[in-house]
Amino acid sequence: MIPVSDREIARYLGYQGYSPTENVKKVIAEVLSELSSIAHSKSLYRTETFSIDEEGLLHLGPLETDSRDLEKNLRGCTQVILLGATLGTEVDLYIHRFEKLDMLKAVVAQACGAALIEGYVDQVQDQLKERYEKEGLYMRPRFSPGYGDFPLSIQPRFLEVLELSRRIGIKLTDGLLMIPAKSVTAVIGLSPSPFSCDTNSCDLCGRESCPYRRA
Repeated sequence: MIPVSDREIARYLGYQGYSPTENVKKVIAEVLSELSSIAHSKSLYRTETFSIDEEGLLHLGPLETDSRDLEKNLRGCTQVILLGATLGTEVDLYIHRFEKLDMLKAVVAQACGAALIEGYVDQVQDQLKERYEKEGLYMRPRFSPGYGDFPLSIQPRFLEVLELSRRIGIKLTDGLLMIPAKSVTAVIGLSPSPFSCDTNSCDLCGRESCPYRRA
């Protein structure tokens, strides 16, 4: 079961400082249950070396990018995890169906889907955290293309390196958006130094300029 908090769904729906109505809560519970039953969550990852060259270009194994925000996130890291994950096409089909039938359900489904994929990646990351800490490596918060100045233009190469299309069915539109839409690619830094930042509490923290802040 993918862990998803009602608070996270409400945040995706735009509720700030107040709670959804009882009717909306009922729709959330119904949609979340239905999405959870049809989601086919899959993920892939590989570990690569990390370095920065003299020109400031970041080398994430076979990937190269120029991103100061990602560089801040990866300071002190010696390796990175390249991660891809998806909930599968059935979730997208469910959402699209209600865009024509019930806009409330469609909007709630978008929010629940977003919370589900984030919850699934959190789950995967927790498992990786346990594994790598046994090896003396500590994880930084994940950082995805599109965050800050980390460009979406890296996505085609990202998908190619992990073989995400062939292995778990993630493809790209001409605008570099992922299909299925409820999919994630991310870079996770690995450092020999312990790290205490918990991205699950980002919504409680006022440091909006924090390079580890969850988008």
